[in-house]
Amino acid sequence: MGKGIVKHDMQCGRISATFALPQIFFVMENLSEFWKEVKERVSNPFIFSFVMLWLIYNWKITVAILFMNEKEIILAGHKSIIGYLEAQIPNIEFWLPVGFAALYCILFAVSKEIIRVVNASINRVGSDVYFFVSKNSKVDFELYIQQIRDLETRKKEIDTLLLMLKRKMHKGRPHQPNLLQ
Repeated sequence: MGKGIVKHDMQCGRISATFALPQIFFVMENLSEFWKEVKERVSNPFIFSFVMLWLIYNWKITVAILFMNEKEIILAGHKSIIGYLEAQIPNIEFWLPVGFAALYCILFAVSKEIIRVVNASINRVGSDVYFFVSKNSKVDFELYIQQIRDLETRKKEIDTLLLMLKRKMHKGRPHQPNLLQ
């Protein structure tokens, strides 16, 4: 059982006890918050593209960390992986991946909008062609009935709005003629 603190309230005569939760719950909560933050950052297109481009441009470091063993590092003229990585530090490229990541994000957003516009135009042209081709064709009865119902609903809405407008105009000015009659 967890450690607890027992307090006695002298005025009310109550005894209250508070128990500290085990620290494992706090660690798990912090870990879940940490992974949530990592997931949020990795899902950011700029950060993800930057990390991927950095790994590609600095491929020697990536390969050394992931695949090189001690024998290959010695053959490369270094005593340890740390020595090899320190030798690669002057060659690390930072600004090129940042620039390409920014360019990628901008071009991705622009291309997404271009695709959206092209899709909208294709849909419009497709609708125009469909109506042109089906000009003298028969309409499905259920579709016709649905269109009639929609039209009647819109007429009722317009009538209701006109009636409200008439009442509003007539309410404030009883001596003026009603212009909508």
